[in-house]
Amino acid sequence: MDLQPDELLTRLDDMVTHPAEEMGNEADTGVGGYNAIPGDIGASCLYAVYDPVSGTCTLARAGHPPPVLVCPDGTTQVVDVPAGPPLGLGSLPFEATELTIPEGSLLALFTDGLVETRDHDIDERIDELREALARSVPSLEELCDAVLGRGP
Repeated sequence: MDLQPDELLTRLDDMVTHPAEEMGNEADTGVGGYNAIPGDIGASCLYAVYDPVSGTCTLARAGHPPPVLVCPDGTTQVVDVPAGPPLGLGSLPFEATELTIPEGSLLALFTDGLVETRDHDIDERIDELREALARSVPSLEELCDAVLGRGP
């Protein structure tokens, strides 16, 4: 479709929010077990498009945690991507952010399940994630193991 991330999230949100219009009256009546009541369906999404020639990445998010950028020197930062509502709430705008990713960097995308727990503050967990991502390891597989091994 070749859409910018914010435009794609708007299209996805529309598909989730307005399935009744696409399926006819069956969705409104619940025929076949399907019921299209706003708020019954929701999903988070982070969509990124990377241009390796320019080194830029355009991102937009819908109810999803922002990614962490790990620079070659080991510094980390949470990427400032405007928070959009989860898909399915409808009619709320999504904003895209463009950033230049330094050569040799890593952009870590993750689910909220990695950082959200009942017993810990989410900011503490994101700091722990950043700390784990900053470790020098020989492969991405070992980095993933290090991140997952930190535990709650």
